[in-house]
Amino acid sequence: MQLTQWSSIGGGMRAADLLSPAALDGVTAVVSSRRGGASEAPFESLNMAFHVGDVDEAVEANRRKLFQALDVDPAVVVTCEQVHGSAVHVARSGDAGRGSLELASAIRETDALVTAERDLCLMVVVADCVPLVLFDPHRRVLAIAHCGWQGTAQGVADATLETMTGQLECRAADVIAALGPSICAQHYEVGPEVAATFRRGAWAAEASPLQQVGEERWLLDLRAANAMRLRALGVRQENVHMTGTCTFESPDDLYSHRRSGSPTGRVAACVMMR
Repeated sequence: MQLTQWSSIGGGMRAADLLSPAALDGVTAVVSSRRGGASEAPFESLNMAFHVGDVDEAVEANRRKLFQALDVDPAVVVTCEQVHGSAVHVARSGDAGRGSLELASAIRETDALVTAERDLCLMVVVADCVPLVLFDPHRRVLAIAHCGWQGTAQGVADATLETMTGQLECRAADVIAALGPSICAQHYEVGPEVAATFRRGAWAAEASPLQQVGEERWLLDLRAANAMRLRALGVRQENVHMTGTCTFESPDDLYSHRRSGSPTGRVAACVMMR
């Protein structure tokens, strides 16, 4: 089960489902594209991030457009101030609206959100980093995480799953995981310091997500790295689903920091139980 084809969701916008309708069971899980927004170069055009240097009014307009297309009230959206870490926040009804239309009220210094609440929309913004969705259809618990190389190395996938199992009574074997559009290993070359982080701790016992391609140069597969950790913690192989869509190779639909440099925009990954 991979991402469906990109499709129009209104007003020239495009988005892709992260889980097939059979797995959704009343859950919305989508990644927006960069098309159809109000932002000007170098953020053109549907940039979802306030923190990258875009005009705030354009970002707010872009978010409102996305929420309207998804039939989601901004007052029920929860976002976080992403810091490339592994902190997880359990979102409850009192968090509704935090960070939806401005950065100041977002959940501080957090890269993953978990909820058991219906009609609460969780959102992260990504360019090359992996948007990870976890869903337990039995306990009706939903999570989303922003997995860059630093968060991945620190175990943000582990922490998100362990929050679901430890605090909300989920079982790892029941969890469905979807790893959305992100940079592929072919375009993600790293040096010795980054490579070293994926050779110690929990990674020492894993098959390596690294491929050496030169003297002190490696290719890092971020999607595979996060999938490895989920499987090691008990998520079934058949429940881990990865897209083949690479942000670097998709300039019309997706932002890529590696491709475009800084500044560049971000797309949104949104999940919600109706």
